[in-house]
Amino acid sequence: MIIPQKIVLASLLLVLPFSSANCQKVVSIISEEKNLGEKLEIPVLTPALKEALPDEGYIITGGTDEGDVIVGLKVSTRRGSESMGIYTSFADILASVKTPGSQKADEKTFTGIKGAGLGFDHAGIDAIQKSAEKVIPEIIRMLKEHLEKQTKENVVSADKPSEKNFRDLTPPAITIISPVLNRNNYASTRNPGIIIEGSVHDESGISDLFINDLPVELNENGHFVFRMDLDKGITRVSLAAGDVFKNKTEMLFSVLRSDTPEADFGESSDPGNSGGKYFALLIGINDYKDPGIVSLDNPVSDAEGLYTTITTFYSFDPENIIFLKNPGRSEIIIAFDEISKKITRDDNLLIFYAGHGLWDNKKKLGYWLPADAGRSNTAFWIYNSTIQDLIKSIPSKHTLLIADACFSGSIFKTRKAFSDAPQSIEKLYELPSRKAMTSGMMTEVPDKSVFLEYLNRRLRENTETYLSSQDLFTSFREAVLNNSPNTPQYGIIQDTGDEGGDFIFVRKSR
Repeated sequence: MIIPQKIVLASLLLVLPFSSANCQKVVSIISEEKNLGEKLEIPVLTPALKEALPDEGYIITGGTDEGDVIVGLKVSTRRGSESMGIYTSFADILASVKTPGSQKADEKTFTGIKGAGLGFDHAGIDAIQKSAEKVIPEIIRMLKEHLEKQTKENVVSADKPSEKNFRDLTPPAITIISPVLNRNNYASTRNPGIIIEGSVHDESGISDLFINDLPVELNENGHFVFRMDLDKGITRVSLAAGDVFKNKTEMLFSVLRSDTPEADFGESSDPGNSGGKYFALLIGINDYKDPGIVSLDNPVSDAEGLYTTITTFYSFDPENIIFLKNPGRSEIIIAFDEISKKITRDDNLLIFYAGHGLWDNKKKLGYWLPADAGRSNTAFWIYNSTIQDLIKSIPSKHTLLIADACFSGSIFKTRKAFSDAPQSIEKLYELPSRKAMTSGMMTEVPDKSVFLEYLNRRLRENTETYLSSQDLFTSFREAVLNNSPNTPQYGIIQDTGDEGGDFIFVRKSR
């Protein structure tokens, strides 16, 4: 049977509107892929998505405003840990689907997708590659749901033209993450300023946010961080947010800044009354199994001397101290794990390491050498970055690392030592800290430690109830410079959570 041409064309005209609503939709992709903070010149997840979408009936376009729908991809990775030369990293991905011109998007977050490799960067790429199995099917599902919803909205709009002038009448919702407010919307602090952190959400889109009449920047998810200076007494804080339909919402709370806060507003930051315990991990290595690594005479006795000082004169209970003599790599890692399980966010941790250290100038990497380290390979060496990751994972309020080893100053990377005058003890204790003091810079240090001799002496001779680690370091630094060829260092352990506080030694009552 021959079908007339006019009938064929009419049939196509009837079919096309329905097929274009369900398949052959044009999709534009906006993506940003970073591995450990560095933009990937050759993306990993985006090409995989572009390969998968045509199989589902979608057409990919290069322009951001040419498609029926926009897919957004924001990919980042972060360091995990290192064990036996195998590194792990994690991928975090934000996927979004929206109609061009709309501020509202359907979003899905994927976090903690684990990858492994011979370096943190390789592990990051592996994590992104593995994420494709979870992310791409979810984006396809999101696209389908978004287009179905879009089709329904178009049908409703066509059926009810009188609703074209509909506007959203619901104001934005403000959520405060920090500071923590009590039931009366009050917070308290002894600091001269606070960080206000929170989020603002509205289905129609946020147009602006003001805190005490100052404009505040929001990220794409409505999150904001704002620093405010405080006068002594009570400061009123007003937040005002508006959406694209000019609906407004306000939130009010008060912050009390006082040298002696009332009980209803918060607890004292006095380290002597904080309720936090003092823990210590002491590591001394004299004897090395590999004959190619010279054994030492004094690290264990130096660690024993420090143990005696802190348990005799300061608030360290022997049951909260792990003392490792000539440990191997696994013993050190396990000790970090054990002490991490015991410590709370109110506690303080002192870490001491005396033994061999090494700096690889070609690779720009620093190491601790445990007792089972081999001279010919790095299988049992401990990277500085591993120490940093271990310290970062411990939920203490304050952590102080004291390292007496060759090239121990490499733990600071590019950070400078402190030179500012110390703040009040209470303020220093209130803010979390991750500090280190080392016996030298990027140089070798002698087996007999002048650094430890003066550190121990100053701790014993100290008569103050509270002694900050910075004051301790300042008290003996010049003596070490005058009596040894080394330059001791003090500073922040990079990327471990330091917020400007300090470790406080609390002397026992006499």
